[in-house]
Amino acid sequence: MKPLISVITVSYNAVSVIERTILSVIGQSYLNLEYIIIDGGSVDGTIDIIKNYQDQISYWISESDEGIYDAMNKGILQSNGRWINFMNAGDTFSDTSVLEKIFFQEISENVGMIYGNTALFKNGVFIESFENKPFWLSHMPFRGKGICHQSMFVKSDLAKRMMFDTSYRICSDYDMCYKIYKKGYEFLFVDIVVSHYDVTGVSCNNPMLALEENSRILKCRNNILYMLFYFYCWLKNKRQ
Repeated sequence: MKPLISVITVSYNAVSVIERTILSVIGQSYLNLEYIIIDGGSVDGTIDIIKNYQDQISYWISESDEGIYDAMNKGILQSNGRWINFMNAGDTFSDTSVLEKIFFQEISENVGMIYGNTALFKNGVFIESFENKPFWLSHMPFRGKGICHQSMFVKSDLAKRMMFDTSYRICSDYDMCYKIYKKGYEFLFVDIVVSHYDVTGVSCNNPMLALEENSRILKCRNNILYMLFYFYCWLKNKRQ
């Protein structure tokens, strides 16, 4: 039997983008799917849109939270699936058969993370596609945020055991990936575009904060390459 997949969407005042995300999830041809929406107490009409589709949503709630990772943790606790995907409001699966393309196969018990590629969009306009490059394949892993969480599936028992560290503002997904990797679990790469990712979000517009948080995760603050790259980025941002 194909595994139950949990897709979690977190949202806050996302009236202009939440519907496309909902349609992307409930439109998947994969049938063994539960959909969870954790809203942060929106007041802009987001809730009205969620209610329009609530018969196709397994669980949803709207209440104040302490940020995106607190909301994602709430979703983890409500999930029942074997694998969890986090598809934020505004982001979508690349097509209706993404889950079918990934979960047609038997997956080894030692796989802790499944991931694929990502297409970047800005305000609905395509920018470029890219292959997610895991940190262990990079000479300077602190440069990026690791694997885009919209394009990854975390084994649920690991996610529930670890949860997202809410002390990070934008890199707690990287932190979870790194912890899973350090524990020796395999990462299964599927060579398809999994998600369309909206780059207008907070994590794409705070490169210095990402660098600082990555240095905490990787414990590389005193690494010479990190220090040089951080100084280069600081100068670049100062000139802009």
